[in-house]
Amino acid sequence: MLVVILNIHSILMGRPAISLCLLLIFFSYQRAYNQAMLTDQFIWDKLLTKTSNPNPKLYEGSPYLIDSFVQGTITLTSNASFSVPVRYNLFEDMLDVIFHGREMEIRHVDLIRKIEFANHRLVLTYYPGKNKEVKGFLFLLDSGKLSLLHKRFITFDEWQPAKALESGPTPAKFREDREEFFIRTSQGMLHKIKTIKEISKLLPEYESKMETYIKVNKVKLKADQLIRLFQYYNSL
Repeated sequence: MLVVILNIHSILMGRPAISLCLLLIFFSYQRAYNQAMLTDQFIWDKLLTKTSNPNPKLYEGSPYLIDSFVQGTITLTSNASFSVPVRYNLFEDMLDVIFHGREMEIRHVDLIRKIEFANHRLVLTYYPGKNKEVKGFLFLLDSGKLSLLHKRFITFDEWQPAKALESGPTPAKFREDREEFFIRTSQGMLHKIKTIKEISKLLPEYESKMETYIKVNKVKLKADQLIRLFQYYNSL
């Protein structure tokens, strides 16, 4: 029996706070299929209350990767998997899910191995932060001898009153901020990519080939260009 702690969707733009609840998930393992199957037995410590969606009139932009829920697959470390509607909140780095008609959230639960939806793959891992390691979701862009991981950040700018000569106040807004890229080795070590030049230094066995590819293709720290670069490396 596994215990997964899921929180009802947290406060966002004026939504009411709702207490934590425990969700007990039972898995039955069937030898014939060699795959853990999620059963439909759930016990709640209290009745859940559905949350309301944030009012989009209160801010511009969006905290979500995709505003609407899309069907996704959550795979656990036990290799058990189940399909639910999901929506990834970039701002809070958490996953909204609709389960039994209720909107809930999944944060950084150790049982999660990966989450797949709409051609995106999220993995839960520790990665280098500003001053220490941080645990969170990263996009897995490519995998092989080396894996390429991607972190996108969203910033929230508070509402600001009108200043002199301005026609009106500045509305609150979610906006794209920085992005970071990481290399994960076959041993599981993560390295933050600070510059393009250091990538070839991290790969001494193919350093000259990587330097040539980067120079010829004018590779920059952009997701699509790095994906092609890592696909090239993983083909060597």
